[in-house]
Amino acid sequence: MKERLEALSAHVTEMEEDLDTARKDLLKSTDVNRKLKQDIHETEDKNRQLQERLELVEELQQTLRRAETLPEVEAEQAQRVASLSKDQLILNLETLRAKVDQTRL
Repeated sequence: MKERLEALSAHVTEMEEDLDTARKDLLKSTDVNRKLKQDIHETEDKNRQLQERLELVEELQQTLRRAETLPEVEAEQAQRVASLSKDQLILNLETLRAKVDQTRL
């Protein structure tokens, strides 16, 4: 009976040690889990910031492309204005000629 009691006592001691080890492992796992969640959150934040920067870069590229074509657009507009001015001058000249012709009659 004494041997049985000693065996059970040794078994209980062993189980208490296993329980203590399991508690320590649980605490470590909980800490690692917390750190991993924090890392995930930080990574998501960085990813979001990078996505915003990428969108900004894309917008800037579009603006740059438009700015590069601006001289061509300005030249085209100047040509239209010059053409319009020439057409307007011709029209004005024709109108004046018509008035002069009317006053002669």
